[in-house]
Amino acid sequence: MLEVVINAEHSALDIDDANQKVDTTGAMAGLLAPKLLEVYGASLSAKALLGFGQHTGDRKVLTNSQSYSGSQQVSASYASGYGVLGGALTKSHAFSERFRAVALMGSDLVIQRVGSYTESAYFAWDTRTIAQLQSRIEAGLEHGFHNNAATVFGRAGVENRTLVAGQSQNYRISGTAVSFDGTKANDTYLTGHVGVTGQLGKATLFGGVIAKASVDTVRSLQAYAGIRAAF
Repeated sequence: MLEVVINAEHSALDIDDANQKVDTTGAMAGLLAPKLLEVYGASLSAKALLGFGQHTGDRKVLTNSQSYSGSQQVSASYASGYGVLGGALTKSHAFSERFRAVALMGSDLVIQRVGSYTESAYFAWDTRTIAQLQSRIEAGLEHGFHNNAATVFGRAGVENRTLVAGQSQNYRISGTAVSFDGTKANDTYLTGHVGVTGQLGKATLFGGVIAKASVDTVRSLQAYAGIRAAF
């Protein structure tokens, strides 16, 4: 069975006590096969998604000019598109009718294309295509309520992100061309995920919170909610 996935999101990034802000609004759509086939008692799922994002920002630039009191606020606006192709193996073990353990192993290839952008007279970058391989392992517990019409769950895991293409970025600072090639091509995260699902007629309501902390001291907290319906 194939499911159509439609997602909309908004994120806000605050850097250095509001000296730089980036807001992103995006949408994503694609296909999901939640139970493509059984492999050694585990369920294989697959997905293919396409999306876009619109990014707006505001940051403080030090100018060393008395005309702007030594600094100036500049605005940013640029677009990006991306695709996701991935799959996962999920294995569950029931301790009782309502209580079970779940283990998951999966991997996604994420490709993002960021459009060229010019920010006033100070900064500009060229179009860049980035490809990342995101692999993860999770394990957790689930408990059903109301004849398993509702479920709460908690999971912990490890996630690795490896940059496989697009490491170099060409840009210009005050008209001077520069190329940056980052030496850090991967990062590993510890993850925690808690959530709930509930059946309402032919629709399934779901929501949760995902927390991540990387070995490079990157922290993130994501909340989500949605509805999935059969037609």
